[in-house]
Amino acid sequence: MLIKGDARARIPTRDVRALTCTDHLKEIVYRCIGERRKRYESADEMIAALKTPPASLRAGVLRALKGVHLAFTGILRTRRSEAIRAARRAGAIVHGGPSARTTVVVRGRPNPLQAAGRDAGLKLMEIKRLREKGHQITLLNEQQFWRLAATRPRRARGHHS
Repeated sequence: MLIKGDARARIPTRDVRALTCTDHLKEIVYRCIGERRKRYESADEMIAALKTPPASLRAGVLRALKGVHLAFTGILRTRRSEAIRAARRAGAIVHGGPSARTTVVVRGRPNPLQAAGRDAGLKLMEIKRLREKGHQITLLNEQQFWRLAATRPRRARGHHS
């Protein structure tokens, strides 16, 4: 209603991208009109989001992929199916998108049609939301991912017969 000026008119989520406001404000609008379970829990939470600049999404550091719960976002250099196979070979559990179980997200190039700008595709917004709730999620760039995926998980040393 605030955007359209009419309580009967709704703004579809796909139209948020075209709004003439900052990417930060677009993220907030998405959270207000998107999936109910991902919306702000209170007006105070939304006001805090308006006052606080968005969290940065810098790449983190990781030693291995073995045992991590991993999701991909963005445009990868290779087919996503190839990246998924490489992640599984390295011991990762792959998910379609970030969730409370996700511990690592591999970020490819941003899709120019992302929901609310370069750092605010739907999966990136979900990472920020989960981090706000206390979830530890490491963001890797594609180069870091391929370096880790090339390192095979070590097998336990045993006796050979």
